[in-house]
Amino acid sequence: MPISSARSHVFLLYIFLSFFIFSPASALGTSPQSPPETETRLSENESLSPALSQEKKMAEADLASENNGASSALSLIQTEGPVRILEAGSPFPKSPGELPRILKAGDKVQTQRNARALILSPDSEVILDAESVFKVLEADSAQLESGVALFEITARDGRRVTAQTPLVVIGVKGTNFLVSSNEKREDVALFKGHVGIERQDKQAMAHYTAKKPGEMTFSEYAAFQKKSFGDYREMLLQDFNDYKATMAAEFQAFKEEIDLTPGKKLTIGAGEKPEAVEADLDKETRDKARSLQQWKKRTENSPKQTQEKE
Repeated sequence: MPISSARSHVFLLYIFLSFFIFSPASALGTSPQSPPETETRLSENESLSPALSQEKKMAEADLASENNGASSALSLIQTEGPVRILEAGSPFPKSPGELPRILKAGDKVQTQRNARALILSPDSEVILDAESVFKVLEADSAQLESGVALFEITARDGRRVTAQTPLVVIGVKGTNFLVSSNEKREDVALFKGHVGIERQDKQAMAHYTAKKPGEMTFSEYAAFQKKSFGDYREMLLQDFNDYKATMAAEFQAFKEEIDLTPGKKLTIGAGEKPEAVEADLDKETRDKARSLQQWKKRTENSPKQTQEKE
């Protein structure tokens, strides 16, 4: 090949390579690099409209509220005999229907003669005796309007849970106690734990303590023996002033709140005078609490309960 021809080919090749190497497209690459996948997902989240983001937050809040409400609700779990539910705003009581049944604020559970009911929540257990009315006030508070109920309450995080009657408020920190309420008097009997009792109207109570039988005079003991009752319900019908005299109660002090210790009961008069008598637990009260606990155990082992668990 002639030398001039070879030089021309080399020159053309040099021109071609120079153009390819130094062109802007080659220096930057033929296509831009895509962002990493994580950055793409972040961009998509940031591009959500404010309205959609707010809607999502509201949905999550509603779900949390529903969960919290369900976990704190009182439920009617078991009944025996004629039991009725009076819903808030309804004039007529009706059958509870299928159990368990969630109770709402304002609902009342009514037990008739020879009937009982078991009510549960995450923090409490209430065994409602016959001829009683139990009203749900809110998530952590209820009221025994009349009759008898055995409470078992486990307060969480040291918070104060309350149980109420028309006359008193019972502040609870983990305890087991029996409550009765009628037109003449109200009784709170403590088996374990701690309760503080104060009146709904916040009046200070004249606090009396009953004498032990060994501390009574002969005449006081004779009156005490004469008024002994074999039945808890019959005992509750005794007038408060008559009961105070029977127990030879002695005045101690005026108190806005009275703390009970296990093995004691407080009887509060329903009259105009704010008075209360503290005494040792009696046999009738212990027997009533024991009978309610035994009923609960029987219902747990009943064929109906076994069938539902299976």
